[in-house]
Amino acid sequence: MRVKLNEKKLFGECLVEIIGTAILLFFGTSVVANIMIVNVNLDWWGLGVTMAIYITGGVSGAHINPAVTVGSASVGDFPWKKVFPYIISQILGAFIYRSRNNIFY
Repeated sequence: MRVKLNEKKLFGECLVEIIGTAILLFFGTSVVANIMIVNVNLDWWGLGVTMAIYITGGVSGAHINPAVTVGSASVGDFPWKKVFPYIISQILGAFIYRSRNNIFY
């Protein structure tokens, strides 16, 4: 069975979305943990978003959020056939990050 180039590309894009979502959540929960535990607001949320965009932007467009994916498809900037795989990948990235970090919950 041969896999088409487009399917390989979509798989890579989805894999990068998983990684980007996990990076975004890592920095986001770190900011919340600093506020809750140490009462220090380091405000690294912007750094997390920036790193996730730089890492994933060249491959998948750095959606890293289902709202961005649906919004881009709604205005015609993103094909609807990729919306479902992207959203599943973003949810997987969130679950992978969440399962690794149960210390604060």
